[in-house]
Amino acid sequence: NQKKSTEITLEAIKILQHHGLFNGVSCCIGRSNYQRAGEVLSYFLSHNILSVKFLRIADSDEESITPMQFAGFLCDAFDEWILIDNPQLEIRDIQSILLGLLGGRVQECTQLGHCAQYATIYSDGSIYPCDSFLNEPSLRLGTVYEESACVQTRIAQSKLIRMQEDVRTRCRECEWYNICAGGCMRYWHTVGSSCVEPPHCSANRFLFSYIRRRLTEYKLLPLQPPAQALPNAELHR
Repeated sequence: NQKKSTEITLEAIKILQHHGLFNGVSCCIGRSNYQRAGEVLSYFLSHNILSVKFLRIADSDEESITPMQFAGFLCDAFDEWILIDNPQLEIRDIQSILLGLLGGRVQECTQLGHCAQYATIYSDGSIYPCDSFLNEPSLRLGTVYEESACVQTRIAQSKLIRMQEDVRTRCRECEWYNICAGGCMRYWHTVGSSCVEPPHCSANRFLFSYIRRRLTEYKLLPLQPPAQALPNAELHR
């Protein structure tokens, strides 16, 4: 009998875990599971998967969710993580936000404000800033068959640097800049040079505010002024 892909994947994960080579999973969140954070985390725990990165499905007619719906999922995941109370369970998206709020250094590439550390190489040798820019010819940096000096001086590289500098200018006054740094460059590339704010901005502000409020309730952060009180999270889901 042909095994389901899920069973094959779990068997492969067990082999990697046995040899100490397993670093975690990336889990796509869409319409079928964005309101089921508790079930998602319980499933991973049942298979001793303790490091998780969540990804929003954005390019599917059936499964796409909005940035605000994804933020709502992460809020639910944060609350479930608190209830589970397992210090070994790492939700990488949330851990990076917590580090930023508590004075540490954020870790997620979408919060670093640049793409320099995450170049992606495709099967034909093409180099892009990351896998979010697949099939974006204007951001193709070159190929692995070229000298590094040629890649670094391409127009695409200059365009990427200018985009990052523009984001820093536009976002520097935001109260969340030290945590977000403008967010993923993919969203800014979508809106281009227009004055339109990418939809991830309001979603991130909501998510950061929610987690900050929860940390305040746990007395891990000082009280915030009443003007920054957070509305009911359910209104945004």
